[in-house]
Amino acid sequence: MILTVSHSLHPKWWEDENYIVLIEPDNVPPHLAVVSNGNWFSISIRGLRIRSADSVLRSIKEKGLAIALLQPKEPRWNELTTDDWRFAFESHDRVDAYVTCFQPIRQVLNARAETIPELLQEWTRNQTSINVYSDQAEINIQDYTLEDVHRHIQDLLDSQHAKK
Repeated sequence: MILTVSHSLHPKWWEDENYIVLIEPDNVPPHLAVVSNGNWFSISIRGLRIRSADSVLRSIKEKGLAIALLQPKEPRWNELTTDDWRFAFESHDRVDAYVTCFQPIRQVLNARAETIPELLQEWTRNQTSINVYSDQAEINIQDYTLEDVHRHIQDLLDSQHAKK
């Protein structure tokens, strides 16, 4: 699914509002996080990360990683608070065979979707338009399944165990 970028990233975009962040959006699957009013929320095999968005985004930029932001244009989205995101992310320690980095996002949005492509399809069916922010002109989000995500998580876990 190719998304046309509607806005470029502006300085200090992370200080206000809520965004779903896709890290390396062309990857299958991309890693997901949320920025809410200057706070970074994510979970990975390494665990829960709740930090200042400024420091995390500086690190992402230094590593040269691509990001894209999704922001649905719907009233409920703007009503979500940092506490809503904090509660959802803190209810998960890390990703594993049952929990993906999308799980807290899905929980807050009360979405049926299990992946970002499914969420985008759900928003399209509901006629919810979205703002897409990036430094790229287009974002190509590959279609993938929940099984692809679980396989990727298992590969990461296997790799982590092999290093020990």
